[in-house]
Amino acid sequence: MSNKFLYYVKKLKFPFALVSFILSVVGSIQVYHGQFDNLLKEFVVIIYSVIKLFTFFPTESVLKNSPLAYELATWMAPITTVLGLFTVFRNLYSDSIMAIRHLNKDRLIVLGANKESLIFIKNTLSQYPKKRIVCLVDFEEEVDSDILKLLQVQLVRIDYSNPEAEVNRLVVKDEKLYKGKKIVSFEKEPKVYYHVQVLSKLLEEYKDIDVYIRTETYRVKEIVEESMDKIKNFNINYFNINDLMTNNFLQEFNINNTNGLKASWKGKKFDTLEDIANQVSRSNILFIGYSNIVNHVLSSLSNISVTNPLKSTKVTIIDEDVYKKFDEFMDYKTRLKSVLDYELIEIRKKSRKIEDIFLEKSKEEAFNAIFFCDEDDYTNLINMDRIEKYIRNLSVAVYSAENSDIDTIYETMKSKIAGLKIFGNIENIINHDVIINETQLEKAKKFNAYYNLITAEMMGYEKSDKSLQQQWKSLSNIKKESSWNQSLHQNTKRLLLSKFSELDEFKDENILSLWKSKLENLTVDEQVDVIENDIYMNYMTSLEHKRWNNFYYMRDFVYDEIKDESNKKHDCLIDNWDDFMSSKQRPKAIYDFISTLALEEE
Repeated sequence: MSNKFLYYVKKLKFPFALVSFILSVVGSIQVYHGQFDNLLKEFVVIIYSVIKLFTFFPTESVLKNSPLAYELATWMAPITTVLGLFTVFRNLYSDSIMAIRHLNKDRLIVLGANKESLIFIKNTLSQYPKKRIVCLVDFEEEVDSDILKLLQVQLVRIDYSNPEAEVNRLVVKDEKLYKGKKIVSFEKEPKVYYHVQVLSKLLEEYKDIDVYIRTETYRVKEIVEESMDKIKNFNINYFNINDLMTNNFLQEFNINNTNGLKASWKGKKFDTLEDIANQVSRSNILFIGYSNIVNHVLSSLSNISVTNPLKSTKVTIIDEDVYKKFDEFMDYKTRLKSVLDYELIEIRKKSRKIEDIFLEKSKEEAFNAIFFCDEDDYTNLINMDRIEKYIRNLSVAVYSAENSDIDTIYETMKSKIAGLKIFGNIENIINHDVIINETQLEKAKKFNAYYNLITAEMMGYEKSDKSLQQQWKSLSNIKKESSWNQSLHQNTKRLLLSKFSELDEFKDENILSLWKSKLENLTVDEQVDVIENDIYMNYMTSLEHKRWNNFYYMRDFVYDEIKDESNKKHDCLIDNWDDFMSSKQRPKAIYDFISTLALEEE
């Protein structure tokens, strides 16, 4: 009720004040015009009368009959003054409450005040109402301070153009920015990297500040990350909103439901790695429509959908401008053909040919998942309607940036397509728990620590006495990304292990414990021999190697006999598994297998 009242007060305050002023002037003129011979005297009296009306002391008695305009002004003018005072005191009250409420609390610092920043602030305060948030902006940045004040968010300005200015040091001290243990930025690239570097110098006396930077273009981040890694007082984490949204969605979406993995493996017998690969088959995914989100889905699929070490995930993309769009995606990915087996088909949007193409390609190799990814919701729905009767038993995903726009039709289509899912609304992703307390990030940290522990046990190394956080912070950015991707692939490995457990040779066995026991107290060469001679261990090891290769290929690494990560060269990027196992890199196969043993931690 009070919020509604305040809304109307704010909305009507200006027109009410304008009418009050007009009535005060008109009423005063009607009362005093012609009473003085001196025009200057008359003008001064009228102005004085207007002022007195707004200060609760009209020059004419309320008991005296006066013109209607003056009578109305007698009441409206002082009410206007009260509303003005109310606004002033309300701002002072809000500032005081904010200062008291946030007294001595750690600050969450948000860089910039763009749309994404405000969404993050609102969502965070919804999750944690008592969280103290400081919005840090450039001196020259235009900001809607009313919204921030309404959210009880402190607005602080820094002169980024003159980082050595004394005023910046004073702002850090006076606003206690050093109490900001976490910094989140949604600012645009590349200026965000400069702003973070400026802040690191202003806060150089304070250590272990976690910084989360939103990236837009992977290549820009690659260019600057080497210099960003040199900032020692900041623990820098990068995130891309669409990547977070896509990975979260694909973890729940049934992307690896190939016929070979859906079928029962009870009673089956495999003699070679190739036999297992043929049974597993591979994911075959169709994209109809090509918006920017497709690039993020493809990047995630290059990791999550790796179920077969001998065959790459099959991807077919249909769009009216598919070659140009895919060419842009291929930039800085010279070995993409080693990652994805892709086919591009160019036809106009909403074409009737979509049905014919779907039927033709399904005969060649059955699809197990379909993505409708045009920017336009209507186009996605028309395309889905074209082939709806053929996809009722498949995993189907529809991209919609505003899910609510198609909720009604979605419910109707879901009654026909059981596996239908909608994804694309980033507002649910831009919040504290996803970006700062990100579940997958925590899983990646745990995976990295447990991987290190298993490695130490298997290789006879000394176990690290560093904490989980310290081990993570010691990694370079690309090593963090590698661990992140490994942890994202764990569910895929679990799926394969669950199929192995259906086989007679693993009946009543804990597969991971069995495998670990086979490798205990052996040299590395002996361990690799055991792995190579066990088709199931060999399958999981070659699978991880395939996934690992994909990770580096997607970052435009190439094979070279001499490892040089700064120039994107790696000596382990050997695609053929037999060639790898017969090369001088053979002993490193144990590291690929350890990623499977790390499943034991969960």
